[in-house]
Amino acid sequence: MTESALKNLTLCQTTIDESIDVFKQTYNCQSKSEACLAYAMATVLGLDPDDIEAEDITEGSSEKQIDFINIDEESENGFATIHIGQVKQEKGFSSNKLVLLKNGLEWVFAKPKPEYENLENINLKTKIGVIRELRTRYHTPRLRLNVYFITNGDSSNLSQEFNDEARAIRDFYSAIGFDNFRLHIIGAKELVQIQHERERETKKINYDLPIVFSNSIPSLINFAGKNQEKTKAIVCTVKAQELANLASVAQEDFIFVMNLRHFLGISGSVNTDIYKTCTDSEESTLFWFLNNGVTVICDSASFNGDPDKPMINLINVQIVNGCQTTVSLRKAWSNKELKEDVAVLVKIFQTSNPALVQRITLTTNNQNAITSRDLRANDRNQVLIQKAFKDKYDYYYQRKSREFSENKTIKRKSIIPNSKVGQAYLAICLRKPSVARGYKDKIWGEFYSEIFEKAVIEDFLLCYKIYTFCADMAKSIEKPKTKKEVAVYGAFHLARICGSLITKDEWGNSNAVNTAALIREIEEKPHLLEATYAKALKILRAIRTETKKQEPNPALYFKNNSVHNLIEQALDTAHMAANKDKGKLLHKSTK
Repeated sequence: MTESALKNLTLCQTTIDESIDVFKQTYNCQSKSEACLAYAMATVLGLDPDDIEAEDITEGSSEKQIDFINIDEESENGFATIHIGQVKQEKGFSSNKLVLLKNGLEWVFAKPKPEYENLENINLKTKIGVIRELRTRYHTPRLRLNVYFITNGDSSNLSQEFNDEARAIRDFYSAIGFDNFRLHIIGAKELVQIQHERERETKKINYDLPIVFSNSIPSLINFAGKNQEKTKAIVCTVKAQELANLASVAQEDFIFVMNLRHFLGISGSVNTDIYKTCTDSEESTLFWFLNNGVTVICDSASFNGDPDKPMINLINVQIVNGCQTTVSLRKAWSNKELKEDVAVLVKIFQTSNPALVQRITLTTNNQNAITSRDLRANDRNQVLIQKAFKDKYDYYYQRKSREFSENKTIKRKSIIPNSKVGQAYLAICLRKPSVARGYKDKIWGEFYSEIFEKAVIEDFLLCYKIYTFCADMAKSIEKPKTKKEVAVYGAFHLARICGSLITKDEWGNSNAVNTAALIREIEEKPHLLEATYAKALKILRAIRTETKKQEPNPALYFKNNSVHNLIEQALDTAHMAANKDKGKLLHKSTK
């Protein structure tokens, strides 16, 4: 390694050490090891640190060299992304530890149930159970798997043995049918690069860039790079029915063989919108503007400019991005519901270079994911809620991921992510803690209007404070085992119980003054909720103990809606007892 490269690596390693120290102080981590893991997860997964759940951390005894498992389930699309990672505080890449990670993956995906259920690590065996349930429900082709091996070392200087083991892992898991499998080897340079990219995402610059313009309306762009005669691109507009027809000429969807993602079905929220827009007489003309378009690769693309029948002749064509759009259009066409005025932006790449084909396929499918939360970020309701939080309570309501994270003048406790606000409100006010815990994507879909268009700010803030108290308690409880299990996996359910006990479920505008007073009281006395939390924990532990045999896995148990009814019954009993006691006190006072 040259001296300059060594200095660059040392600088990156120092930067990471400093970032971990900041994490330890800012997020009250108990140790540097805990801070290192939180920093790595937040960086590579693009999470707000407050979004890292206690149940995602598998580091500890009997961990099988797996430090975290994070699952992002898109329930409305019937799809899930699994992130599994090992994080080491060392400046190297050990092939032995990669082998141990490989063995850990075998525990996750291959070990029989009686074996993994005997693991001492509660979070690990619980996550394995969740992944097995997802595999049964969605099947492997609807699961995307990302595995991370993260250290503060130099990933450009790996041993041959390490590379051989990495190749074996990639070959095995790429071949067993996952929607997409990636093994990420991440060292100091990659961590710093990702960190800088995340930071740049929060610092967008708006700029008016002049372009050359003609009075005639251009309908096609034909581009070829210098000395790239065999590689060219055509950007054009195609009628939707022609694209639907192209997707119908080959059997078994052969046109999508190189597309990294299969069709997710019309029932998903995104594809529902695609179908609705292309079949709606008022919306159909906007399809071109609302859709990202379709990307095509081929061996040859020749344009025929006949004004009566203009066309592009495609040889060995594949649709590599836009499967959801194309199949939705084909479905509408076959149902005779596709409007004739629907048009689609199509990018065509002609190349005989296999490496370039692969890069085009990967980059067009693997951009930074735009989540349902991102799509709602500039919604009028989100903007108004953000303003109300700041004006009334001086809190920074975070509409976008890490929106305020780079502003050093804002205290962390003043930043409130809208994702957690939505989950807390859904769990407490709408009485759906299992949905809030297990199907958080529904916050931005099915329940969006009910949450963000109808609630008052006071309800949002009180629900958030109750949930964060429960989440903090989950991190502090260690024993006994059943108490820890309920605290970690039932945090939203405990929040529901606490919220009901302290408000008697009196929410909304008519109770805003009382709710605001409760908020002030909790802010002034941080330990005010402790007694209520103890009651809630006792109630939920009793429910769990009585019905545990129905579903031993706590993650799956607290994802089941049947728990809702048991909680509501317990709360009715608790409220009746409280009213009875209150009546007795009043009776005594009148004697």
